[in-house]
Amino acid sequence: MTRRAPLPIALQHSAFAFGTGRTAGASEHRLRASDIIRPFWGTRAHADEPLTLHDLCRTVLQRLPPGTVISHTTAALLHAIPLPTKLEQEHFLHLSVAAPTRAQHARGIRGHSIRLSDDDVQWFQDVPLTTPTRTWCDLGSILTDVNDLIVAGDRLLYWKDSLTNLAELAAAVARHRRQRGSARLTAALPELVDRAESPRESRVRLALIAGGLPRPVLNYELFSSSGLFIARGDLAYPEFRMLLDYEGEHHRVDRQQWNRDLTRFNDIQDEDWYSMRIGSEHALDDVVARVRAALIRRGWRP
Repeated sequence: MTRRAPLPIALQHSAFAFGTGRTAGASEHRLRASDIIRPFWGTRAHADEPLTLHDLCRTVLQRLPPGTVISHTTAALLHAIPLPTKLEQEHFLHLSVAAPTRAQHARGIRGHSIRLSDDDVQWFQDVPLTTPTRTWCDLGSILTDVNDLIVAGDRLLYWKDSLTNLAELAAAVARHRRQRGSARLTAALPELVDRAESPRESRVRLALIAGGLPRPVLNYELFSSSGLFIARGDLAYPEFRMLLDYEGEHHRVDRQQWNRDLTRFNDIQDEDWYSMRIGSEHALDDVVARVRAALIRRGWRP
């Protein structure tokens, strides 16, 4: 069996355009070998090399006209904006150009021709993409569930690491009121919060509200009767002395975290508060039913 020649060093750890491969010294025969994959139109990569989304975007853009930018769900992934799982696993890239320029269409590419201003574009390292604000507006045409838009918007506003602010989002929605999905954006806007710490936390909040329960307080800090800090609940109903916490996997596998959780739980109980813990596998309908029952036991009346 003939051993294949190694790729030039410059091509070994990222995707590259076919022309770039030839310029770097790889033969046409080598670039068409079975260990070279074609993840998107005009791109090549070694089959054993893990590819980043950034690498793929950068390589594809090298073959497209200036002014082409990464957009829609692809831009959302680069901004780390949460999306439904099926969209996070898409096998194509969204690219946009300013109208009336015709959008590019090719294998693995979804092209869009949109109204695009300089303020709608920023650079992520060496890749041009739509800003978080513009990306959220463009998601309105793809995310048909308003709750998905709210989850994405909550991430944009998260106070510890915000990517935009509510005023900018509102102004952008007003500017794009004629685009597809604007009604969903308008519906999502007043439900956005800046204290949701995870997509799951956002979805639990939205499920409780949709289930007719009181709107919970986010990130509520509980203190003892003597003034000592006890806990900060993801969601809370202070009037009914009730905390809700979403427990990620690390709460189960980290022994130190588990012991801290036990101490925290006991301290909460000592203050006559009820603590409900919610896991990733708990169905939202079941969570709503349990919270409803607990609130009724603690004095709430529908």
